[in-house]
Amino acid sequence: MDGYAVNAWGSPAPEPYLLERQAFGRGPKGSALRKGHAVPISTGDPLPRGANAVVRVEAARVEDGRLYVATGVRRGQDVVPRGEFLARGSLLLDRGQQVTPYHLSALIAEGRSEARVHDPRVAILPIGSELRGAKGSREGGTPDSIGPVVRALLHFARPTLLPAVADEPETVRRAIHDAIPRCELLFTIGGASRGNRDATKRVLERMGTLLFEGVTVNVLKQGGVALVSGRPVVVLPGQITSALTVFHEHGLHVLSRLVGEELRIFENVELGEEVTVHHRMDSTVLFRRIGGRIHPLPWGVAHGPALLAAEGFAVLRRGRTYHAGERIRWMRFLMNSQ
Repeated sequence: MDGYAVNAWGSPAPEPYLLERQAFGRGPKGSALRKGHAVPISTGDPLPRGANAVVRVEAARVEDGRLYVATGVRRGQDVVPRGEFLARGSLLLDRGQQVTPYHLSALIAEGRSEARVHDPRVAILPIGSELRGAKGSREGGTPDSIGPVVRALLHFARPTLLPAVADEPETVRRAIHDAIPRCELLFTIGGASRGNRDATKRVLERMGTLLFEGVTVNVLKQGGVALVSGRPVVVLPGQITSALTVFHEHGLHVLSRLVGEELRIFENVELGEEVTVHHRMDSTVLFRRIGGRIHPLPWGVAHGPALLAAEGFAVLRRGRTYHAGERIRWMRFLMNSQ
């Protein structure tokens, strides 16, 4: 604190201290503060040799070269001892941990001006002739409401949201061909089914290797992963709930492999109420946490309020009833986990 460095004799403080008018650091080299003396000090200054406490300005009165203290002074008062902020051996950052602005302060304070980080370059390509402004599409259309969300979720990387393109095979091929050299991971959004107008997976098969084109889990079923010129491509469906759950399930899995650490957040938690899976497939169920337990939200890939309230999801087995109090494994959504 701004004030006066002193050698505390205990409480009550001696009356008065003899004030040395020279600011610390300008006195004779190697000098130490004598008992019964005080010297002005500012916040952040090293404590003078011989001093063991600081009297705040507002708790002191100076008259005729003497410092009068309103209250007793104890050893260590308003002093930060060496190692209080970070003791020797403290872990600043673990491998795979995201570097936040708070970490920067600690790193700089400890003399670490550089740190090795993985800063993945990620590109996001919306695909769909119905999208507004899509290259090769008709006038008008609907806005891309998924690409900006994926970009926001990738705040820890270097995401680039590319202009949308129409789902015409040659247009999609050119867009993927141009994007691949500029990124370590490409997300495509839309054209993920096998309909006549869904070109994404057919194009990826021709350009590289489609590792898998889907899974037998409801909601997640259309998500896929491919390799093009050695770069992974994660295919997200063009529906928001499907896209975001596939992003967490497959997209973060691939990104975790790239950086060498698991980025997905899994937990074993208790169900707050009974859940029965009536669908013919294993199903993705959205949950929110209430009082330490998780509760299912209304099912439906197009049910907006459920997605807005969801804090994570789990894959539950078809035909099975899960009882309240039973523990299941769920994955927390990124932005709701920080």
